[in-house]
Amino acid sequence: MRPENLPAVVRPEDPLPDGAAEPLVPERLPLRSRNIGLLCDDPRRPEAHLLQQTAAGLGARAALVRCNLEVTSGATELADTARVLARLYDAVLCVNLAPALVAALREASDMPVIAFDVGAWLAQPPAASDASARARALLLAHLAAL
Repeated sequence: MRPENLPAVVRPEDPLPDGAAEPLVPERLPLRSRNIGLLCDDPRRPEAHLLQQTAAGLGARAALVRCNLEVTSGATELADTARVLARLYDAVLCVNLAPALVAALREASDMPVIAFDVGAWLAQPPAASDASARARALLLAHLAAL
């Protein structure tokens, strides 16, 4: 899936693509050897850890990265940050970052930059186990083509 075909924000109410709910076969790790950066305002957030654990469970190397950028950051700073992130990661997942900041990073980069609204999953019943299953399915659906 090309970066321009990815959704701007992945939300819990989004329908799962066809086949996304398939059970994960332990021998098949679709994100094996992929490097995923998880940008968040606070790496201690439970939703950041949910995505990190989910990506790791799919075979990716997932790093939590505190994002000190702001919407008011200069274009050069955004472009430099996007270039460094693209060298380190195959994709970047943004957790609890301003939509305008995510859009600016996406525009400055040639890698997938996806905003995840995982906090909404954790806030809604049923419990976190369902959020984890949906996170796994959505990560598979949106990152398996890397």
